[in-house]
Amino acid sequence: MTKRSKNEQSMELSEKPKKETRKESKKESVEFLGSDQERQKRFQDPGESLLDSENLDGITIPQRRSTSKIFITWNVAGMRSTVKNPLFLGFLSKLGPDVICLQETKLSDKGQVSEEVTQSLSDQYHDIWNHCTARKGYSGTAIFTREEPLSVLYGLQEEKHNEEGRVITLEYEKYFLVNAYVPNAGEGLRRLNYRIDSWEKDMCQYLCGLNQKKPVIYTGDLNVAHQEIDIYQPKGHEKHAGFTPQERQKFTDLLQCGFVDAFRYLYPHRQSFTYWSKRAKAKERNHGWRLDYFVTSERLVPCILECEMFENIYISDHCPLMLHLDIAQLK
Repeated sequence: MTKRSKNEQSMELSEKPKKETRKESKKESVEFLGSDQERQKRFQDPGESLLDSENLDGITIPQRRSTSKIFITWNVAGMRSTVKNPLFLGFLSKLGPDVICLQETKLSDKGQVSEEVTQSLSDQYHDIWNHCTARKGYSGTAIFTREEPLSVLYGLQEEKHNEEGRVITLEYEKYFLVNAYVPNAGEGLRRLNYRIDSWEKDMCQYLCGLNQKKPVIYTGDLNVAHQEIDIYQPKGHEKHAGFTPQERQKFTDLLQCGFVDAFRYLYPHRQSFTYWSKRAKAKERNHGWRLDYFVTSERLVPCILECEMFENIYISDHCPLMLHLDIAQLK
């Protein structure tokens, strides 16, 4: 793992907050957003409204264990606009995740976010930011974590990947957490060669290196619909960014290096999405893609309790994705 470059400013972690004690649940399973049939029915009624800031009753909190943690990953598609919706803090407050990983923050400075939001989150979490330095209002990642990490690393080994603020790695006692906003291949696939020949190669090498030391949780907007079930209409999308054979194969290659797609491991045949274009009523028609993931080391599989989308939290063009993990089950 490499040190942060000299021109990057050091990040200060706020004082570690006191943790609330949680009673261990007697339930072994996690009841979540209903059966597959119930979930499908929601999308068959285009007139059904999405959740709003005054109605969070549709959010079911998973049954926690005393040793379990809830992770959220969410492409906010511009944090300044997303946090203006009261549903953003309302959702996070109700769910109470231990770690929040954000992508596409589009900030040059965390001060660009309203003080109310910053204060609300910083009172409960240590906040870590990686802003894009190549241009304003582009890319960027952030992590909010209740537990102070042992170390924080920014970017990959190769400096050529690091100007856009796309990666943050946190080291904890028993695992690494890698939050990433993977580059889109772009219109006309103009960045496909960079994505395939450079980024994916170096990211895989990086993750494998971490995995030799501790188990890894790799999360974020990975910008690929891995299988045909992960896109609403696979036919005709083979030349579209995020569904090219090259991108899908690179994801397969990563999994074959000792990693597991947590959602697909739990639900081999379920079609659920995390992204819908804001155009052409894609959300109402459920014309979506599964672009956001929790990928874990194979030895973390016994720790996975749940991995689920909050499909009705539709503020940006992505919905949040949750991983419920009991690290105490790590062998």
